[in-house]
Amino acid sequence: MTTRDLVALLVEYGRLHSVESLVDATPYLEELARAVGERPVRSVTARELHDIHEQVCTRPAVRPLLELVEKKSQRWELAYSQRARGVVPTLQWESPRPVRALVALFDRPDFRPRRVLELGCGDGVNAVFMASKGCRVTAIDVSRTALEMGREKARAAKVKVDFVEGDVFTLDLGRKPFDFVFDRGMFHHVQVFHHEDYKHLVAEHLTPGGYFHLICHHVSTRPTMLLDCMCGSIGKLLGFLAGTLVETGAGFTSDDLHEVFSDRFRIDSTDLVWDDNNRPLCFISALMQRTS
Repeated sequence: MTTRDLVALLVEYGRLHSVESLVDATPYLEELARAVGERPVRSVTARELHDIHEQVCTRPAVRPLLELVEKKSQRWELAYSQRARGVVPTLQWESPRPVRALVALFDRPDFRPRRVLELGCGDGVNAVFMASKGCRVTAIDVSRTALEMGREKARAAKVKVDFVEGDVFTLDLGRKPFDFVFDRGMFHHVQVFHHEDYKHLVAEHLTPGGYFHLICHHVSTRPTMLLDCMCGSIGKLLGFLAGTLVETGAGFTSDDLHEVFSDRFRIDSTDLVWDDNNRPLCFISALMQRTS
């Protein structure tokens, strides 16, 4: 199936069934069809989607899509504020313990980072753990309430963490690089057309040879194919537009991660790990080293 055919089907489906996110995204999808219309769906890469998005991001067609992204960011604050008020007893991704894969990495005698950046730190449990290991930690999240929860954890543990509120793509973190960047749970919520931006952001904040530890959804946990039948990065984008990935995030294979990161990182390992709260969910724990 070509991209043009797929876009036509999605637009028709959105109009017939009043799928608001698809109707709003129709101008953007039509721009996409004009750019790669006759290409097979599976042949369109995340890098190409990034370039297409850069070309059209200032046009009115992309505004509804950017509004969806903004609304998604606001949902994190809503979730954590409900948690803080006791409306919900716990969040499904929340854990009282640091991630096992991160703990195992710090158990290695050859791994001793000093300056650490955590992306999407949530309630700070992993940031506090790394600070307890002697690291100078900067931890970023878009949710003010999550950061307050993190500060309380840091006070209780008697460690110092620099918690920063904001969008990692727009924050000024200074020029001094970090030895280690950690992300457990942010990347799989980054839109596919921002994967290139994300990769360069991580690389540019790392020292040459510095380590990046990414823990993200495996494809078995969060299917990347719209309606379980579309493959490739364009399926992730269209799944997002249709609303299926807005709440759950995307899922990845080892090949997906190599496609996105291998031009700036050496990928040392990609291990499958189970959810720390014993849910039947599988994640990829990828350890990478900056090469360029």
